[in-house]
Amino acid sequence: MKQHLNEGHKKLPIIINEVIYAGNKSPYPYSVDIINMFENPGLAKELMFKPPKLTDLTVKNDEELVKEGLAGLMEVMIKQGVLPDRIAWIKRTSNLFMI
Repeated sequence: MKQHLNEGHKKLPIIINEVIYAGNKSPYPYSVDIINMFENPGLAKELMFKPPKLTDLTVKNDEELVKEGLAGLMEVMIKQGVLPDRIAWIKRTSNLFMI
């Protein structure tokens, strides 16, 4: 896939996996569905193979994020982590951190 993208393609190719088995003169004895490798296949199917949850920190201001508790505080720190002078930002907005 990386090579495909490096060649200038904008979208990934469809890849079809195939298992070829020719052993023991008996049918292949295992599942080829990765879901069956999980302790809870139903939960894995429900949660793992869907698009991820997107938390877009650019659409909420810091005050809104902090209202979400400690997770929001972590999100603010991540959002502001791109600033060149994070220490100055922390000093200017220290009132946000009073939980």
